[in-house]
Amino acid sequence: MKTYSKSEIASNDQWHRVQGHKKESVAYCGETFDYYILPADKCPPALPTAVQRVTGESPEDGTVFAVSENVRENVRQYPVLHEIIEFTEIGIDQQGRCAQASCKELELLNRDTTLTPKDVQDYIVMRRDFFRDLIKFVTGNDDYTEDDITEFRASLAVFEGAI
Repeated sequence: MKTYSKSEIASNDQWHRVQGHKKESVAYCGETFDYYILPADKCPPALPTAVQRVTGESPEDGTVFAVSENVRENVRQYPVLHEIIEFTEIGIDQQGRCAQASCKELELLNRDTTLTPKDVQDYIVMRRDFFRDLIKFVTGNDDYTEDDITEFRASLAVFEGAI
């Protein structure tokens, strides 16, 4: 996966602020992480429930996370938590990180007592569809490697198995 320089991370954060994207936050493991809400028209049409991660070699380089407004408000934090877990906890160079993050994402989702069983099931279907669409979207794109696609396929399998 691509890592970003400190200046690229700062530029992306500035872009979100200039665009006036709403910012929310989520707590995880004693830290608070901010993330932006991407307007639907800023998401690729093929990825209506897109999630964005702009991170460097380490969290000290800065982080920018964003999620599509198309993701229901009561579950928006979970795709962001996936990215936080994958890239700040597990690490960008760890094989199997995407599936590990998906498993943790499902664990956190299932512990959320504010969600109904239908909310959880709808979310799992949404994420399955996201990973299926993501694989199609990145296949043949030089910005993504076969290892990246393997990571996405592993997460797709996690969500398919949870349905």
